[in-house]
Amino acid sequence: MLGGHMEPGETLEQAMVREALEEGGFYPTTYRPFGFRKVIAKEPVINDHHGGTYPLISYIPHFVATTDRPIGEPTGEEILERRIFTIDSLPPIETSGLAIITAGLVAFRNLQS
Repeated sequence: MLGGHMEPGETLEQAMVREALEEGGFYPTTYRPFGFRKVIAKEPVINDHHGGTYPLISYIPHFVATTDRPIGEPTGEEILERRIFTIDSLPPIETSGLAIITAGLVAFRNLQS
C-alpha cells in the first residue's frame, strides 16, 4: 500500500511510481488506486524536495501495487525499515478505525483475482 504527496508538475501516476521507488524500492507493474486521505495542516509544511511549502489542504492518494521486476533498495531518505512479504504471511491485523488500511487490503485481494 503506497501513499505520498504529489510533487509540483507530477501526474498522479508519476507520483505513485516515484513513491514506490522511494518507499518500497520497486517499480509497480500492476496497480490500482483505492483511496485517499485529506490532510489539513495547522501551518505550512516545508517541501524539502522542491522548496516552498505543501498546500495547507492536500489529498494523499493511496494505491495498491505489485511488481514482476526485481525489488531493490528504497531510493528515499525517509525510510528506516521495510520488509517484503506475501499477503498470506501477514499476521492478523486489527484494522478497526483504520479505514485506509482495510480498503488497501481489500483492494490488494481484488487486484490478485
